[in-house]
Amino acid sequence: MTSVVLQFGSLLHSLATSEVPKHEIWFLTPERHAAELIFFNLAIGLLLFVTLKRGKDKSPVDDMIKPNEEQKLSLIMQVFRAILTVCYIVTVYHKVNGQKISNMLMPCHVATVCYLYCLYTKSKRNAHIMFNISMHYMFFTWLALALPDHRGLQQTGEIANFWIHHWILFIIPIHLIYTKHYIIDHTNNYYFKLAVCIGMFIHFDMMSISAIMSGLNVGYMLRPPPGTPLGKGEWFRWGHATAMIVMGVICGYLVPFLIEKLPRFGNEGKVTHSSGKKKSRSKNSDGSSSDSDNSAAPSNGRTHVMKNNTLVETTGQSGVKHKKT
Repeated sequence: MTSVVLQFGSLLHSLATSEVPKHEIWFLTPERHAAELIFFNLAIGLLLFVTLKRGKDKSPVDDMIKPNEEQKLSLIMQVFRAILTVCYIVTVYHKVNGQKISNMLMPCHVATVCYLYCLYTKSKRNAHIMFNISMHYMFFTWLALALPDHRGLQQTGEIANFWIHHWILFIIPIHLIYTKHYIIDHTNNYYFKLAVCIGMFIHFDMMSISAIMSGLNVGYMLRPPPGTPLGKGEWFRWGHATAMIVMGVICGYLVPFLIEKLPRFGNEGKVTHSSGKKKSRSKNSDGSSSDSDNSAAPSNGRTHVMKNNTLVETTGQSGVKHKKT
């Protein structure tokens, strides 16, 4: 095993760009890089195998979205989508023009692609799946806003685009959760495990190798950010992996739970339940009207279906639908 790590480390070292002195790139030895890559890939592979082997548990959410149902965006979401699209195009231009295309693997850019897919695809089911995975990456945007790193952002409009881009990334998932545009599946951890596997693969495979070959500090895979609390950076990547898991749990479970508990304005995103009593007005034979209480109506055969994000109750005996708004 040691010889494999040494050989792999030598290979990584040979891939490193010659334009930047190697002693200025590596805060870890090539062998340490190789050992961590091997470990993370084994862990990711095992988790992905177990996750796919077991599959997704049956969830009530699965029956709430029809396979061929098309999603419809509100006007505000169309505006958000347009802003995010422009920001992403401008970002690509800046990275290409600055010869830093490898930086498009940064977490916030990956999250941007996920959200753009959600907002452009016509399939509500596919968008629902993608959003339930990508919402676990919200904390990357929070970190970028709380600890912005403007080093290297020297082109015209690059810093302004950074702020607009990350604020819209901050707003979009919160708005989608608050308005219940997508249904958050809290019933199992299938999407969380997929999010961890995908995030780890991008970080410790694509970003690491890309950083080594380009000499760019993509995702701080070559050099930790200034002021890191993890010593000289030897354990920064491990801290990054741990934070990804912990914050993924917070973003995937706690944050949506808290957002869903926020007060609603009007009927937007709100599903209320009736008391079970319903009064109906009928005309008597003499032309007068009277109220009747249907609270004693039989409840057997009652089912619930989701239609246009509205819970609809149907009664099997009478065939009457009671819409819950």
